[in-house]
Amino acid sequence: MSDHPVDSSRFPLTRRTFLWSSAQVAASLWLASRGVSLAAAQEGEYSAGNFYPLNPLADFVGSYAAPSGDLILNRPCALQFDLIGWEKKAFKKGKSALPGGEKTVVLLGALHIERLPQVDKIVYRLKRTLETDSCEMEIVCRPDRWESVKTWKATYGNSLSQTNGVAPLVATGSVEGGKIQWHDGAVLRQISCPGLLLADAALLFNAGKLADMAAEGNEFCRLDQEGLPRIAQRFGKSAEAGGAPGKKPLSAWLLTGRATMPSHFIYDAQGRPLFFTGLLVSAALKTIA
Repeated sequence: MSDHPVDSSRFPLTRRTFLWSSAQVAASLWLASRGVSLAAAQEGEYSAGNFYPLNPLADFVGSYAAPSGDLILNRPCALQFDLIGWEKKAFKKGKSALPGGEKTVVLLGALHIERLPQVDKIVYRLKRTLETDSCEMEIVCRPDRWESVKTWKATYGNSLSQTNGVAPLVATGSVEGGKIQWHDGAVLRQISCPGLLLADAALLFNAGKLADMAAEGNEFCRLDQEGLPRIAQRFGKSAEAGGAPGKKPLSAWLLTGRATMPSHFIYDAQGRPLFFTGLLVSAALKTIA
């Protein structure tokens, strides 16, 4: 075990990781730039149609019904998402996310996020569960304009460790003086963070913050849903859908950045995060509590 911080920015990607990441990013950017529609008009409340941020869920949104309930941020609240795979060839196993059982989209797991506002902090508790692994996090944020991250703790488990009785991996992190430090159980890592560190968990609850960040052109660091910091992140306004007869309005914000596949945060007119879409895995809001 090393007690000395490691500057992660000094270690380049491997050739395989670089080529795979580049292919994913190129495909996603091509879809975003062309506005490609992968589905015909749907009969539900929402449709991909010409609203390209929903392309990864094009076969799903036709049967999707948004949950009831408002997102009230001055009291404890929680969001539950289904995690959905897009391409059936990539997910030969797994339960279908469609009522008819078709495997064009596959239910991969669930994402549960609690928001617990307190006088001097805001605590987020996240649990991301897939077929073979899971991640649980507690994120402590400052009560500032952006709800910037102060500390976090992540616990990782998988089916193999459970079967063999192996203790789950625990990682902790903090932000202080423009530096992000996190310890993954073996190495203490450190990277520079010239701006704020913001968590996916908090961003999903705050549509207005995304709008402000896009308008102001703010660059920030991001703590993703697996507890990994990402630097040089940005939000931009991507698209709006609201004119189609019988369809409810949506707004999408495009997330880009270093070591990040372009993805969309998609909100309804009430500011509820109905969808999060990416190239391989997307999310659809199931319940609000």
